[in-house]
Amino acid sequence: MPRKVLAVIGALSNDTICITREGLAGGSMIKSQKSVKELGGRAATIAVAAYRSCHQKPKDGTAAREDNEDTNAPEIRAIGAVADEVRKKEFVTWLTDNGVNADGVRIKEGSSQDQDEEISIYSAKEGTNMPLGQQGVSQNWTPEDFDDIEKVGGGSKPDLVVVTTELPRPVVQRIIDTASSARVDVVVYSAPAVLLGMRHFEKTTHLICSVGDAAEMLSYSRDEVDQYKWPEMRDDFYESKKVKNVVLKAGHFGSLYRNEDKEGIAFGYMKKKDVIDTYGANSSFVGTYAMTLLESEDLNSWDVEAACGRANKASALTAGTIGYKDAMPWRDQIDEFDSDQVYHDLSDLEEKPETGSLSWNHRRDRSNASGGS
Repeated sequence: MPRKVLAVIGALSNDTICITREGLAGGSMIKSQKSVKELGGRAATIAVAAYRSCHQKPKDGTAAREDNEDTNAPEIRAIGAVADEVRKKEFVTWLTDNGVNADGVRIKEGSSQDQDEEISIYSAKEGTNMPLGQQGVSQNWTPEDFDDIEKVGGGSKPDLVVVTTELPRPVVQRIIDTASSARVDVVVYSAPAVLLGMRHFEKTTHLICSVGDAAEMLSYSRDEVDQYKWPEMRDDFYESKKVKNVVLKAGHFGSLYRNEDKEGIAFGYMKKKDVIDTYGANSSFVGTYAMTLLESEDLNSWDVEAACGRANKASALTAGTIGYKDAMPWRDQIDEFDSDQVYHDLSDLEEKPETGSLSWNHRRDRSNASGGS
């Protein structure tokens, strides 16, 4: 039986993560206590997270391995754009070392390495992450780059597609159209917040976004949004936008989900004080979530609640460490994760939660800017 294929389409970037103990309020210089520089972008980080979520951690210290128990595991492909041969070689080497097929890494003419640079500031005081992104090489994709399903799959028809809204809106819409026509399910990770339009929301099999990005897409004001508004926002995407499976990430509190079978909250596995760096946590969530889909025998046997719970564990394991290259967990680490820290009721929380990964005091036009991985 041929291996299933997961295609992850998004940005590739050279990321700098700065950690500060200060708040992110404007008007003053922010001092960084530590910084980490890693290859990233969501095409890469989600793909690596997906690979690790279905493989045991290597015992020999290498980044990835193939052994007898893993031979039937799905193939993970990263599809992204870079500026030149130097950057392509860096990404191909890193992705391949981490078990990911890098045939979909392409050079886009007219780009420069400066476009690959991404900076993100994480405030340990506020527990918020502020990406300072630019348009990036991924903005040079065109809808024609994804006008057939083999292009979407990085060389052949995939079994599942993950696409991030780091790409231009028309490109994301074309990927959804192409996959839908080929009867391939699509997971849209909407970060930054991008309104796809009613026709494309209806074709979206799975929508994942933060509660902050959901509020922005639904035009809620900051005074309207608290933890008691989150279920209403989730239901708006399901009932009004007709998305088949809706998942709203609520940081360390967990994730809210709804489809035709279930609705509820998969509670988080981390206390806010234990969060160190959220930069790769969302990629771990999305990659692990996607693999629960791909590894299920069919959609009738797939459980959205269980998928969100497992993805929450992967996210928590990543957020407890600075940087994501070594933090994103392997299958056995997710399986063995201690779940005693789970919150059981949002109403028991005394502290009013943040309204997403982006502070409301730092709103910006995110329609053409890529955020943190």
